[in-house]
Amino acid sequence: MKKHKKFLETIDKTNYLIAYKDKYYSVIGYFKFGQTKGYLILNKDGSVCARQQSIQPFKMFMVFNSYMLSFSTVGLEEINKPTGAFQDTINLLQNSLTINQRIKDKVTHVISVLEKLDKGFNRLREIYEEVKRVFNNEVKARSILDEEIVNRISDLMTEFTERQYEHLYLQIGLKETYASILNEISNKDSKDNQEKKQIKEMQKLLRYLVEDEYQNNLKNSLIDFETNIHGKQVSFFTENHEQWKEKLNSNSHEKMENDFNNDILNMLRN
Repeated sequence: MKKHKKFLETIDKTNYLIAYKDKYYSVIGYFKFGQTKGYLILNKDGSVCARQQSIQPFKMFMVFNSYMLSFSTVGLEEINKPTGAFQDTINLLQNSLTINQRIKDKVTHVISVLEKLDKGFNRLREIYEEVKRVFNNEVKARSILDEEIVNRISDLMTEFTERQYEHLYLQIGLKETYASILNEISNKDSKDNQEKKQIKEMQKLLRYLVEDEYQNNLKNSLIDFETNIHGKQVSFFTENHEQWKEKLNSNSHEKMENDFNNDILNMLRN
């Protein structure tokens, strides 16, 4: 281990083993000033693993940790979004029907989408909790990371990513309907003070939802999902769910393979 260590680097060892094809491996990390500089894969007996043999256990380790980092950062941020705003919006929209019945079909459509979004975010929270359970009950408790666990976490990450992506397009797709409802209620000439208050609340909310800042934030969030290995952004979203999911997942897999082969593999010191 020490001969692979460079000047001023510190060494840390994972507290679980990597199980691959009936063999067990441990991972050594080399750090300098808080940054990871390299890795070394050891056989169970502590000897340094041959490079070719070490690549797959190393890849399992890096894929797993990449997913866990994503869940603990981006995933945590996603599940903590104030989704109670969906119900608040639904309540306001339902109240707006007493002001103008002409917007009933539009309001019904928006409510349907918002309910789908609310259900989708609840599923994201379930996925996040499932990932925590797998880590605590499988990896941490057994001190083993095997292919089955990596595949389970990978499947959960795939679903999480698909839902994030779909949620963005569902929200972007509501802009025109929001604008139409805003136009209708703004043209309502009311004498009733309570009704005037409801109209002002609706106008404030809908103007926020159609304004450029809000919409641009949604569109900017698509960039990471849609950018390919050549740096070009391509939209995958279509009405055919299976089609866009396949393209999205293929793009994610291609980027991960590219990163591993061109960048991450260079950190392996075997």
